[in-house]
Amino acid sequence: MAVVRPGNVERALDALNFFLADVRDGLGPYLAIYLLTEQKWDEASIGVVMSVAALVGIGAGIFGALFPLVVADLTRGTGHFNIGQGAIATAAAGLIGFMAMMPETLRHAQDEGGGRGD
Repeated sequence: MAVVRPGNVERALDALNFFLADVRDGLGPYLAIYLLTEQKWDEASIGVVMSVAALVGIGAGIFGALFPLVVADLTRGTGHFNIGQGAIATAAAGLIGFMAMMPETLRHAQDEGGGRGD
């Protein structure tokens, strides 16, 4: 079993944060212009979406930094916590997909022109 030294982990996290910030800052303005010109969103809605995305990113970063510590603490090397996390994430993704396809949501999208500015 390989020994992971704290210095290596910190450098890897620094590199990951650097490249993720580059992607976020590169795609954010593109997304805003796309939503404004092609999807006909108003500026306030775009601002809300971008703010929520930033807050979710902060929350995910905190959870991602603490996740290895929590896993090591709860499982003591068994991996049961990872299986539980995977099952919860899969169930949540399925529920979100189901809710997005509910008849009320589809009817609202059709009434609004499908979000294409029709």
